[in-house]
Amino acid sequence: MAFAIEQKIVVHKTNPFNQMLIKPGKKEKKIITSSDLDICINFLENKSNNESIKDFFYPCQFWLTLIKVLQYTGIRRNQLLHIQIRDINEANKTLFLREEGSKNFYEREIPVIDDVFNELIRLKQQLLRLNRKPTMQLFNIYHFKNNKCGNYKEMNFDRISAFFQRLSVACGVRVTPHRFRHTLATNLMKSPDRNVTLVKELLGHSSITTTLEYIVTDQEQLRSCLNNYYRCND
Repeated sequence: MAFAIEQKIVVHKTNPFNQMLIKPGKKEKKIITSSDLDICINFLENKSNNESIKDFFYPCQFWLTLIKVLQYTGIRRNQLLHIQIRDINEANKTLFLREEGSKNFYEREIPVIDDVFNELIRLKQQLLRLNRKPTMQLFNIYHFKNNKCGNYKEMNFDRISAFFQRLSVACGVRVTPHRFRHTLATNLMKSPDRNVTLVKELLGHSSITTTLEYIVTDQEQLRSCLNNYYRCND
């Protein structure tokens, strides 16, 4: 409009939009419901009973392990792709995250719950039986698509995105790697011993403000908070 006034394209002498304020829309929080996740898990588990190497989802167990790691660690897709086979610390059940995959460019170790850790050990043992080198990607579907080490290539963002896109279409739900981060943060803050500082450390955020943006509150959570408050103040 300012340009139009300056060029005398319109008859206005002042910009009528100068005092207008546009309220930014509220961002949709990206989480995965437990029911939607169950649909995806059941789909892959059923396919694993009758799969072939030509199947896009082959091997389903690889993708089930990848999903579990995203679900219970909240790591970013780039961090996942930079994990090497040697980065599983069996002594203290942690996973080493390299600085190359970090948004903040620093390395760290994160704890892994027993169920997920056992899955990681099984994946590692599979890869070692295929004579994969310890410095190779831990999460790389091409380990199983081609058993010749000489033809090894790294898995990238596009391959992971393609998997989740196809999974979303097949299951009729919206699931992406980053949604697991939002979901984990939200679920941890619903627990009785919730601690935003610990959630911040787990997700690798430099600021608690960023962590709070990941957390979704719902009506039941607010009701529970109010009930607890009034019980304590009766």
